Parts: sequence; structure tokens; C-alpha cells
Amino acid sequence: MKIAVLGAARRPGLEIVAEAEKQGIGVTCVISDASVIPGSGPVIIKDPGELESADFAGCHAVVDALSFPEIGAFSSEELPLWHVLEILKGTQTKVVCLGAASCLYSDESRSERLLESSCVTHADHEQGLRLCATAFKRLASERGTPWTLLCPPLILDPDGQATGRFEFAGDVLPMALDGSSYISGLDFARAAVELLLRGPKPYEVISVSGMMSSRA
Repeated sequence: MKIAVLGAARRPGLEIVAEAEKQGIGVTCVISDASVIPGSGPVIIKDPGELESADFAGCHAVVDALSFPEIGAFSSEELPLWHVLEILKGTQTKVVCLGAASCLYSDESRSERLLESSCVTHADHEQGLRLCATAFKRLASERGTPWTLLCPPLILDPDGQATGRFEFAGDVLPMALDGSSYISGLDFARAAVELLLRGPKPYEVISVSGMMSSRA
């Protein structure tokens, strides 16, 4: 398998590159400058808007680890994801995008998205979730290029301790029996690679949550 990772020079892209190579996946890293050269494979140094379909020739999937994780750096109309989906139309390459908890329903009734529920209480966090929710509305209507959205639970801790154990679910915010909704950054990256290996289904929203280590 060969993939390309957009946003490979920063987390979570860096962690996805490392985990994918560990699993024997060939990785092309897409970065905007040469200050950090990740991975051991090919590197494309371009701004996202300069990418062409030929840059992804031979890739089974493109992982967008930039658009939603760094959404504050873009407007909802200028996400790198929109350009990637456009240039990959008519190809066999899939897009796996790292999403946000606000793209998920708050409970099994599927009557409201997370942003509309009482789960969101912090203004700064809410702003990011709102931007992601707006972008998701557009993504949900895109059918030209197969995409899959992988969303974290309510708390995604970049520096949290990884357990190597996680669980995939559907488009509802995952909650443990104790009310927690958490995953470490490294386990989220590992889940993205596991999803690639399993084969992402087109136009599907998937959630993933961390699980406690089996060791006491």
C-alpha cells in the first residue's frame, strides 16, 4: 500500500507517517516547506493549493491531517481538503480526512450534532468545533471523490499516554461507561493507519475512542 500524508511535518501527520512506515506502508509526505523533512520516503514540498493529481500517482489513499486539525489557519471555503477532492476526481485514490468531534451526533437519537448539545462549554473550544461543523456540512454533500472522515472523541490529548488500544464506532460521539470521551494523540494516529489497513468505506463518518490499558 502507498499513501500520501498532507500536513506530514506536524502532528498528527508526523505520527501517522511514523506509524504507517512501521506497518510497511509506503508514505509520500506533503509539506509546505523544508524546515522539517519527515519520514524516509518521497517528499513533496508544495503549498496545498499547488498540488496536482499527478503528485498522488500510485497512491491508494491521501490522508488529510491538515484541514480539520489546523482549521483555524484557513477559512471554511479554503480548506486544502476541497482542492484535494477536486484534483482527485476520476482517479482511484481515496481520501481519509481527520475530522473533529463536532462532526458527530451527540447521542444515539441522532437528533443533534455535538455543537448543538450541552457538551460544549468552553468558548475557545467551541469556535474550533463550529468551524469544523461548518466544513463538515459541505463535505457531507461531496460525492465526486470517495472520502472517509475519522473523528476523535470529545477530548483529543496530543501529549496523552498511548495505550495502543482503541475502538472504532459509528457517527455518534463515543462515551465510556464512566462518561469519559478520550483518546491520546498517538492512539488517534494509530487508529488512522489501522483504518487505512482495514479499507475505509466511502462517504462514511467513523468515530474512534481510546481504551484503558489491560494492565493494572
